[in-house]
Amino acid sequence: MLDYKLEKIDHVNIKNSERLRFRSQFVLGPDYVNFLPHFWKKIKIDRNLFLTIHPDLNCSFMKSGNNSLILIGHILDPDNPSHNNEDILSDLLFNSFDNFNTLIERTFTLGGRWILIVKLGEDIILFNDASGLRQVFYTDINSTGSLWCASQPGLIADILGLAIDGEAHDFIKKIEPINKEYWWPGNSSPFKEIKHLLPNHYIHLNTGAVNRYWPNKKLNRLSLNMAVERISRILKGLACSMYNRFDLALSITAGLDSRVVLASFKDFHKDITCITLKEQGMSRWSADIRVPKTMLSALGVNHDIVNVSPTIDDIYSSIFKNNVAYAHDIWLKDAYAIFNYNRNEKVAVVGSVSEIGRCFYKSSRYSGGKLTGSILSSMTKMNGNHFAATSFNKWLKSIENLFDYNLLDLFYWEQRVGNWLAMCQLEFDLAWKDIFSPFNCRELIVSMLSVDEEFRSPPHYKLHKGLILNLWPELLVYPINPPDRILLLKKKVSNLLWIRR
Repeated sequence: MLDYKLEKIDHVNIKNSERLRFRSQFVLGPDYVNFLPHFWKKIKIDRNLFLTIHPDLNCSFMKSGNNSLILIGHILDPDNPSHNNEDILSDLLFNSFDNFNTLIERTFTLGGRWILIVKLGEDIILFNDASGLRQVFYTDINSTGSLWCASQPGLIADILGLAIDGEAHDFIKKIEPINKEYWWPGNSSPFKEIKHLLPNHYIHLNTGAVNRYWPNKKLNRLSLNMAVERISRILKGLACSMYNRFDLALSITAGLDSRVVLASFKDFHKDITCITLKEQGMSRWSADIRVPKTMLSALGVNHDIVNVSPTIDDIYSSIFKNNVAYAHDIWLKDAYAIFNYNRNEKVAVVGSVSEIGRCFYKSSRYSGGKLTGSILSSMTKMNGNHFAATSFNKWLKSIENLFDYNLLDLFYWEQRVGNWLAMCQLEFDLAWKDIFSPFNCRELIVSMLSVDEEFRSPPHYKLHKGLILNLWPELLVYPINPPDRILLLKKKVSNLLWIRR
């Protein structure tokens, strides 16, 4: 077992470095956390439940009689894009509900990146957005004796003096060299006593018990045209809601998902900014630079190309690596480049989550038969690792009824998005004011999964291209993920040299 302790960080170079530390994170438990800076907000939720929260992370509260709602983060209503957080909380609270499931179901149409703490009489539960992107880690009270929740496990470990699990440490040592964007499998974390609340689950804050609340019924199958119309409406509503509230920066590449996001902002395209990261080694001929630049220039959309530098401020690097237990080094340079670009002023809009509807694990990675933890770990670049296989087996056993959803769709949703993407966004909170995906809405995700797989699968991705055609057809004039010209030139030269031999 390995001791875990947060490092001290000297305050030089970066202005307000103390405010960057654990930016947009929180801790919820039986007491306030006093080692965090004095400017963190402290909010009493219940007589035995106290919230310590970074001031850059929104927290809204609303009460009616014995019922109350506490929102952490931002919630969006595509049907009422002029509504703010308080308006949406009011709609949820004052349109009466008599049990937790009723209220949870009423959030299925909502987007954003958020956590809701719901108090109904003496009972209290916590759940989060459709993909769990405002993530929650919690303690196993059988191991710790008390329930603590936080945005990442390192904070809880420091509070309780926990040691890193040896098996988890060995897992990372074996996996990181082959997958720099590794993620924790199942509901695991680096600490045996701490678990991750996966999407489609809620936790009883009175007892620490975790329950799955979805899937809760069979899919209502949709034709391609019906799905395109429904999803387009949701995307446009969420785009309008974001536009009304935030200074936005749309992340644009040559890829499909960001193209759909751009299409959903057609009505506001003159007033938004798009950004493209230029990684080291990329040239102006790289597809992810060339295509957005050509397309956005022709459409009259503001476009910033942000260069990723190999030089990083030492203080920023230290903060980044200590903000999350086992932070990903591979994301540090990008985060620093974005931080220098906007200094936490802009809200990023990304195309992530869309992949849930693109049959990611069914194209060439799975040949059929019963899925096991070992197979899932091999499919996810974890190479049959015992820690990963065991974690995935526990996840498989937790699913009592799939109804008629495809297990691999649910796997991508809860594991790839709920684990990898959620942690990625938390680490990038050091760069952006906040991060949203318009696809992070349960009604939208379910609508994607309601379409026959033939329309969601490569290479044609008819559903996603149908969305672009419906929302902003001119965007289909520009190629999607074309080969890089430099790579093509190198290949032609290589072939020519081979022929001459």
